[in-house]
Amino acid sequence: MAAQTPAETAMGVAQRSVDEAMDSVRGSMELMMERDARLHELQDKSSSLTDASNSFAQRARRLQWVYQWHYLRVRLLVFSLVLWLGLSYTFRHQLPVFFAATGIVLAAAFLADHYIVRRLRSAEPHHQGAYAALHAQV
Repeated sequence: MAAQTPAETAMGVAQRSVDEAMDSVRGSMELMMERDARLHELQDKSSSLTDASNSFAQRARRLQWVYQWHYLRVRLLVFSLVLWLGLSYTFRHQLPVFFAATGIVLAAAFLADHYIVRRLRSAEPHHQGAYAALHAQV
């Protein structure tokens, strides 16, 4: 082998140094791309979780309203029954008229309840199960 001149030796050292630096940069770039992919994956999962959380909160509020409506309906039913018993005793001498008036009031209450439940169903058509269950319970 021929003896290398100091310039060639310095050039070889510099070239090796540049190659090592390039390898290091390539490795860093690969790690950065992997990290970027993981960050995008985490961001997608976070977005999905946020959407699910918002949907759950909205459905929970709606369900709470449905249960409050159910509770109110039960209380109204009990109050109406007590009132009806008291009025039936008061109007015991005019029972046919009292029963006719009771029928009209019950029909109006049924129509009002039907209207309210129907409005609830139309407000959120993809969550009708809770409203159907509520309407079947009462």
